[in-house]
Amino acid sequence: MASDLLVNFSVSLNWKIDFDFSLSRYSMTGLGNATDLTQSGNEFQGRLKLLFRNDRLIFHAGTNVDWGNTQTFTDVPTNSSQLTGEFMLEYVLTEDRKFRVRVYQRTEPDIGGRRNKYGLGFSFRREFDSFEELFSE
Repeated sequence: MASDLLVNFSVSLNWKIDFDFSLSRYSMTGLGNATDLTQSGNEFQGRLKLLFRNDRLIFHAGTNVDWGNTQTFTDVPTNSSQLTGEFMLEYVLTEDRKFRVRVYQRTEPDIGGRRNKYGLGFSFRREFDSFEELFSE
């Protein structure tokens, strides 16, 4: 019922909406030479994608909820939960959709926990079926 309401609302505004959810459990032991490092936990990810202006302006927003995170390094256990947010704003520059510019903020896992990453990017995308097609004019 709520999804029907959102779809009808987005159609009236000429928007497109896409949802994505995932749940995972992870466990890592002995990263590299550090055999005394272990880390485990659970993670829920939810993402929303909105497309505007004939799919040329794309907004991605998401969240990660990490709970039950247990990390032990040299026999010092820690336990934490984290709630982080991510976003990306992307604009398609050309009609053939090959060139795009994007601004983003995301949170990535790190041995010491999580770190925020911010950026501005320019992308080129080309579809091909073989390497010959990729390098031909």
